[in-house]
Amino acid sequence: MKQILKKEKSIFIFCLMYIGWLTAFRYLFIDTTSQSLFASFGISLISYLPILLLAFTCYRKEMKQWLNLQMLWPPIIGLIVYIAVSIFICFLLASDLTIDSASFIYTVVEYLLMTGVWEEIMYRGIVYTTFKTKRGKGFAGLMSCILFTAAHLPVLMSGHTNDIFGFVVLSILISVIFICLFERTHSLWLAIFCHALWDLNNAIAFPLFIYLAVVMLIEQLIKYRKRKKTMKKTKLSSSYEES
Repeated sequence: MKQILKKEKSIFIFCLMYIGWLTAFRYLFIDTTSQSLFASFGISLISYLPILLLAFTCYRKEMKQWLNLQMLWPPIIGLIVYIAVSIFICFLLASDLTIDSASFIYTVVEYLLMTGVWEEIMYRGIVYTTFKTKRGKGFAGLMSCILFTAAHLPVLMSGHTNDIFGFVVLSILISVIFICLFERTHSLWLAIFCHALWDLNNAIAFPLFIYLAVVMLIEQLIKYRKRKKTMKKTKLSSSYEES
């Protein structure tokens, strides 16, 4: 069963079934998500249940690699800097700014721990890597973009936007960006945090590219520190041999 669900056709069929599930689910609960934070959280969790089950039953080994905790620190440090600067700028621009703490915390948790994690595991992790194995990066990226965009079309049902063409182009664009981040870092963490911040752009409006710049800078500093340590060890070993 696990080997079947790791094949391209099976993943494609699974995605189509999941999109149908998501569409029906959002249609059924579109008027109830605003009743309470607890109800909204529960509805969101159930909507991602198929991805959760697939990931934990068939892709547990891959998830350990994609979610390697050693790759988590740069995105977290970048996130702290990003939020601190964003809030500071918000308060500068609006001194009377008020935040509903319960709603804000729920929004952050939902986008970061649910939307960001499970969508990235599905479309950049499972879909992209499954098709990449036999079809190459180009075809895998295309399938990831198509399925990611198709899964977000039900958002149009909720009346968030009437510009279908712009919505599709934007979904494809951010999907390509997240794929590039995944390829660059060989980890889903940076894509997860960027995905969450993209969804949070109404709550924290500071430009996303600033976050990416901060994370890239941190990564470069870590690499520089590692190179410096390696050079020191090389010099010590060479001086020891000479003596």
